[in-house]
Amino acid sequence: MKIFNRKKQENKSLYTPKEEALVAHLLKIEWSEKVSNLLYMIQQRQVKREVRIIENKPNKNDIKNGYTRKEFPWLAQFNY
Repeated sequence: MKIFNRKKQENKSLYTPKEEALVAHLLKIEWSEKVSNLLYMIQQRQVKREVRIIENKPNKNDIKNGYTRKEFPWLAQFNY
């Protein structure tokens, strides 16, 4: 008999589900300059999200989607 039945938590991603789906789609299609630019744009959006979490200045969408210091405490160590 198991005394502790813990649920395994999934690692949180700093990408939204739509961004993850778009990246998966872009990686399946033929590589081009347009695909490269879209992937770069998505990466820059995620970097800005990380910076907002580090500085503890999330916007309304970040809070709504759960991108806060509470959800990503390991990012707080980068704020000196």
